[in-house]
Amino acid sequence: MIRKYMTGAAALLFCIMLAGCQGASPAPAQEGSGDIEDPAAVGEAEQEGEEEGISEDATGEGIGSLEYAVDVPETDEELSFYQKLAGGQKVRILVAGDSLATGFTIENEEEKWTSLLKTDLEEFYGSQVEMDNVSLGKCDSYAVYGTIMEYDPEEPADLVILCCGYNDESTEDLALYYETAVRGIRHRFDTASLICVLPSCEKEYTDKITKIREIAEHYDAVIADTIGPFMDHVSEYSDDGVHPNAKGAQVYAGVLEDAISAQAAEGRIRDQGDETPINETAAAMDYTTWYSVDSMVREDDTTWVLEGFFCDNAVIGMDMVWQVGDNHMIMKEGDTVLAEWSGTQKDNFTYRYIKTVTDSLTVSGDLKLVFGSADQADGFRGILVSEAQ
Repeated sequence: MIRKYMTGAAALLFCIMLAGCQGASPAPAQEGSGDIEDPAAVGEAEQEGEEEGISEDATGEGIGSLEYAVDVPETDEELSFYQKLAGGQKVRILVAGDSLATGFTIENEEEKWTSLLKTDLEEFYGSQVEMDNVSLGKCDSYAVYGTIMEYDPEEPADLVILCCGYNDESTEDLALYYETAVRGIRHRFDTASLICVLPSCEKEYTDKITKIREIAEHYDAVIADTIGPFMDHVSEYSDDGVHPNAKGAQVYAGVLEDAISAQAAEGRIRDQGDETPINETAAAMDYTTWYSVDSMVREDDTTWVLEGFFCDNAVIGMDMVWQVGDNHMIMKEGDTVLAEWSGTQKDNFTYRYIKTVTDSLTVSGDLKLVFGSADQADGFRGILVSEAQ
């Protein structure tokens, strides 16, 4: 199934692929599917494909037999996500984002856009699609960066979908931490393709969206724009004006399928973006170490200790479960207070929270983290330490 928010160009490319597969004929068009209804248009699409160097002749069974206009690597290890997908091979997708990507407000797991995307790609390409979603509600771009750095898969991702930015307090914060997240993806999964989603909840093309576009283009990421389809239909696609409902999730899936199908049909190779940072501070965070509570000692009900710790002018992030009411944490070396953090959770539920505590910490010794209650210490997961090399 190909969802309705497919551009005309992508629909043409799909029909070229379908017509080019051995023994295949164009599938009958469905209402709102984005498929070309006129059989004559399919023939025109085939002719255009030949002129552009895309072969209509299949060399095997299924979509994976399509010949591309670019040189396909000789070994599977060199294939991009899009080439693997079009070839019917197993692919791994990592989704990293905020509550837009968790499917918040949608109870049925199968109706979330991540599930729809997985199912549609598997059905159309015949590939096995493995998908991990490390997204967290209420998180900003730094928190997304944290989830990426903590993620430890058995096999690396072939594609990362980055869907965040709405919760960043300012465009300046987004500019730094969104680029930090992109660079984190590039370093953790250096062969992965990247899609940057323009989040629908911005409702228009704001300064934040301009900055996301700039960063995505600089690093050669594909852009998936959900703002346009939502712009005049917010009340239809979102029950709370922010998060996509089941109908909005179909739009999200369709936009991403549109972006993916266009790249797969063209045989897009691995991303070729510039590694030079836009913001030098983002580059200084390229080297991040995750210290989980497994590497620490619980000194008492409220205190964790990281023994023999050293860092120099480091950015420190904390990963914890935010408790209902007031939350408090003090970082100490001996009796010296190094940093302090406080926050109030006004909602009547707990949730995981990743937040920068300080952007300049130097320690040489035992680092103590003292929480305001035993529950807060129980919910502590660890710290992220980023420092320039």
